[in-house]
Amino acid sequence: MSRWAVPVVALVGLAVLLTACDEGTTTAACNVDVDTAELREEKAAAGIEDCPDLAGEADLPDLELSCLAGGTPGSLADVEGPAIVNFWASNCAPCRTEMPVLQEFHERHGDRVAVIGVDFLETYPGAAVDLARRTGATYPSFADACGDLQEAGLIVPGLPSFAFVRADGSVERADGGVDSLAEIEELAEDKLGIELARGPRERPPRGRRTRRGPARRPAGLARAGRGGGPADPGQRADRVPAARGLPAPAGGRC
Repeated sequence: MSRWAVPVVALVGLAVLLTACDEGTTTAACNVDVDTAELREEKAAAGIEDCPDLAGEADLPDLELSCLAGGTPGSLADVEGPAIVNFWASNCAPCRTEMPVLQEFHERHGDRVAVIGVDFLETYPGAAVDLARRTGATYPSFADACGDLQEAGLIVPGLPSFAFVRADGSVERADGGVDSLAEIEELAEDKLGIELARGPRERPPRGRRTRRGPARRPAGLARAGRGGGPADPGQRADRVPAARGLPAPAGGRC
């Protein structure tokens, strides 16, 4: 046998092993069960609504998502406008402030404008259900634990983030981080082209919404990961596609 034969064989074997390890790691990193008996019990105790049976048309990826903690799966492409789709996660600090505001909007305007959450890049769905319970958020949420929406062309540059679905199915994106009912009402009217019944509250002047803090950049995106929280799917960097599909919101991101 040639003196080069053994090293070459060894290198080929090492390459095969490394490939197998990479495949195994990727699969394991995305093995997140968002529907277990325990999660269903916690969801029921928190009073979180089941995901709706969608029958509309929206300019969003046609990709079936599981309902967080069990329930009816659905696709964002079937969202019927006017609707607000909110992308969030349990380790997103601005989300904790925003969720009670969205719940207040849901209670006041939910009969006209649906509020639908998407628990995004979340490796601990139990933490997501617990956050919804602690913030009193009962509106439904789908789950995209592995960032499949990004692979389908929907860029989510930071959390929290909005996709406003108009009655004609067109979509406009916006940064999240709202901290008052008046702010989300004004944003909904502006992005959805509707007029809401605001009741006795004084309407804030147009163009003077409360300044929102920087949104959290989710894992798998350039520059920053999920910042040391328990839900840290840092292995998903390879799942971020080239910028395509819907445009990302304008403005600086953290």
